[in-house]
Amino acid sequence: MLQLILQKLIYPVIISYIQPTSCGLVKPPSDHIARWASDNHLQLNRKKSYEVIVRKHRGGQGSTADPPPLPDIVRRDSINMLGVTFSHRLSVQEHVTLTIQSCARSLYTLRMLKAHGMPKESIYKVFHSTTLAKIFYALSSWRGYATSEDVSRIEAFRRRSIRLGYCRPSDQDFTAQSTLLDTRLFKTIKSNPDHILFKLLPPAKTHSHRLRPRVHNLTIPFNDTSFVKSNFITCMLLHKAY
Repeated sequence: MLQLILQKLIYPVIISYIQPTSCGLVKPPSDHIARWASDNHLQLNRKKSYEVIVRKHRGGQGSTADPPPLPDIVRRDSINMLGVTFSHRLSVQEHVTLTIQSCARSLYTLRMLKAHGMPKESIYKVFHSTTLAKIFYALSSWRGYATSEDVSRIEAFRRRSIRLGYCRPSDQDFTAQSTLLDTRLFKTIKSNPDHILFKLLPPAKTHSHRLRPRVHNLTIPFNDTSFVKSNFITCMLLHKAY
């Protein structure tokens, strides 16, 4: 009934993704990771590992029961992966909240610099290299899971920074800047077969028809799962693909 998808980071982190299948119960994911660690002469550190059960955005708990807790491993409702926080429903609301709070604290430093006579252009550069960099950190990994409310909160912080004189009024909004950065990264991935994300691209689509040029010649996957539609590769494959 359960399909468990695992992901290992610097410290062993176990993510259990529940979805109905026709198979029976599989072995606990910790057993697979412990076996892999043993085969590579390593030891699974259970104290630095935790479990997150990822569920669909809609449909409530459903008919699938939670698996029993793993031994000596804490179960959590959210996971922080290299500075990006995802909830058990793959929501980034907590990540946006923490990021905006951190950026708001940095505005005090900008206010002190402005009070001591720092030129306006220099303040803009400090804002972009420090405060704005926090918002765009690992943007491609979480932007697809951000809701319109999350984007509105980021935009509200940007407008506040403009009123305080820390951000250029002529700068593009969050959606435009994030689209530009994602497009630039996607072009880099497509043009570099040695890129670490190149293997995630679908195969190229070949045909004998003379069609108008598209933004890419890759096969567009047909998947109605919200988890898949929200990831970076799928978002960029569908972006301006008409």
